[in-house]
Amino acid sequence: MANIKVAVRVRPISSRESNLTGSEVVVHTESNEISLTNLKVSSSKAGDSRERIRKYGFDYCFDSSNPVAQNFADQTTIYQTLGRTVLDNVFTGYNSCLVAYGQSASGKTYTMMGTKTIGNK
Repeated sequence: MANIKVAVRVRPISSRESNLTGSEVVVHTESNEISLTNLKVSSSKAGDSRERIRKYGFDYCFDSSNPVAQNFADQTTIYQTLGRTVLDNVFTGYNSCLVAYGQSASGKTYTMMGTKTIGNK
């Protein structure tokens, strides 16, 4: 059992973000890897030192950006994968800590607490 596990969750683009110019990044999750594609960088890379695609690895990678996608991760999926293990460890006497980290309005509170409705997704 690893001491530290790192997970990333991709949230949907907000209406405010979709109206901004310059929001030209495509995010793709597969297995435990996330790929960020910068659409501003030409695929030919002629005269551009920036990388078009950057890949990052995590212990868990959840895509919550599109509710109709096959690999959509709802609140229940996140809880069953991460939260339940933490709680089980606590209830059996192990110290555990769960930290949500990210910029403002990135979905930390929603991921940790969900909504006020019962059976939230």
